[in-house]
Amino acid sequence: MNTKIKNAAILLFFPLAILAQESDARLAAFSTSYEAEYFKKYAEAIIAMDKIYAQDSYEVNLRLGWLHYQNGNYSKSDSYYKKAVELQPKSIEAKLGLANAISGLGNWDELMKLYEDILKLDPMNSSANYKLAYMLHSRRKMAQALDHIKIVLEHYPFDFDSNLLAGKIYISLGNITEAKTVLNRALTYNPKSFEVSNLLKGL
Repeated sequence: MNTKIKNAAILLFFPLAILAQESDARLAAFSTSYEAEYFKKYAEAIIAMDKIYAQDSYEVNLRLGWLHYQNGNYSKSDSYYKKAVELQPKSIEAKLGLANAISGLGNWDELMKLYEDILKLDPMNSSANYKLAYMLHSRRKMAQALDHIKIVLEHYPFDFDSNLLAGKIYISLGNITEAKTVLNRALTYNPKSFEVSNLLKGL
């Protein structure tokens, strides 16, 4: 083989070999972290991911956000999820993960804003609509809460939690007929629910 051709082939081979090694290391790290997580060994799972950490990797930041959340370190979880959101601003999965971290930190105003941001991207998102309805109900903003819980019930009419929350909202708004409808639906889902039974008895 011509020497120049041989050298060119070698130069081409080395970057490909390095990329292959990096890919193998990445897959091994994810695999190790999944196995450790299965046994709830979150610290070990985090160590595995730290070994391949790259600031510009959405997947690694997302994974570390989840693992730190599971390990109870909400501050670090918040940091990694925010990095993931920075890398993929339209990612609903990253924003929902971030919501868990923010909730763990108790930053309620920030959490409400985040859910509103999610709904700008995905107006029908059931998780964000339910959580926002719940928070608005807690803040006694019943009309707004009702708008959001109705969206959830359009897609999940038999969901227990959503019917229960809707029942509480309707009661607060003085709409007893609608309250009975959704609470009876919730009771059909879970006939042994004392909370629903007591709410219905009070109407």
